[in-house]
Amino acid sequence: TTWRRYSGTTYDVDFIDNGSQLDYCQYKVEDSSDNILINWTVIAQDINSSTYTFDWEVQFSSLKCGYNYVSVRAYDKVGNLKEYDNVFYIKKDTEVPQVIDNQSGDDTWRNSAGTTYNVDFEDNLSKIDYIQYRIFASSEGASPLTDWLNLVNPGYNSTSYTENWQVSFADCQNGVNYIGVRVFDVAGNSTTVQDVFYVKKDQEYPDIFDNQLGDDTWRRTDPGAIFNVDFKDLNYSHLKSAEYKITTGLGQTGDVIVDWTYIISSTNTPQYTQEWAVL
Repeated sequence: TTWRRYSGTTYDVDFIDNGSQLDYCQYKVEDSSDNILINWTVIAQDINSSTYTFDWEVQFSSLKCGYNYVSVRAYDKVGNLKEYDNVFYIKKDTEVPQVIDNQSGDDTWRNSAGTTYNVDFEDNLSKIDYIQYRIFASSEGASPLTDWLNLVNPGYNSTSYTENWQVSFADCQNGVNYIGVRVFDVAGNSTTVQDVFYVKKDQEYPDIFDNQLGDDTWRRTDPGAIFNVDFKDLNYSHLKSAEYKITTGLGQTGDVIVDWTYIISSTNTPQYTQEWAVL
């Protein structure tokens, strides 16, 4: 009942002849459609004994992936023949599981967890045993940020995994994170794919540079764009917007004269250093 991906397993089928004694014994292998994969092949010959009890192998390389049904026959010294069909079967799986990458890179900068990603897994023979992912600081499996983390624990035993899934956002670095996956089937075959998608994380606040002293000049007309407060977000997602608010008191106390109003909006620029005006 064990799925095999290597040769070397021996099988315990014995042969007995208490009359003229055994001459030779053979095996044959067919698939589930009765196609012959291995025609009658000698297990042992010139036995000259009433029993043959050594365990024996089949030619694993000639088996098909899937179920292989083994029949045996034995001849005694006077030519009598006894044949048994389908005395056991061998489950062969040397095909690697599949990774179906339905997920392009996530070009949205994220500051919190919760996004799910669409990478599926499939194995139609021995079935999926477990699935893992790993977070890297660089593409092509360079500079790992984590060890391999279980997406699906061992013992899953299903032909597919199609649920969308999350990565450990806390383990991601600020910047771009490249995700690799690997999947193992029950037979022990595995597939590893790097860079199935990337995650862009930014939990760093933008910077405000207050180059502006209080304006001690009393004004009766709009002075225009004279105020020198700069905004920067150089490393990651860049600036989306900058706003100002005017109140009659310090620390946004007192009456609101102008509520939050855009200085810039939807810029995707690393910095804004132009002087700007108020309403």
